[in-house]
Amino acid sequence: MTLEQELHEIFVCASDSMPRHTFLAKLPIPLLIVTTNYADLTECAFVAEQRPFDVVIHTTDPQIGAQLLWRHHGASQ
Repeated sequence: MTLEQELHEIFVCASDSMPRHTFLAKLPIPLLIVTTNYADLTECAFVAEQRPFDVVIHTTDPQIGAQLLWRHHGASQ
């Protein structure tokens, strides 16, 4: 199993969102939220609130180089 797969198993909606994540997801205005962690608690909070969101990932994987990956709301992983 790769490190990426292990982190995915550990952090993908592994725990309940914190109050700050739910607060952000409930705000009725468009937001730009930047995080530096592997957890997806913010995304989970937006899903729970049925709010659409896009995900932008900056990758530094040496095999593909530094890139910005943009996953539009509703797009498959």
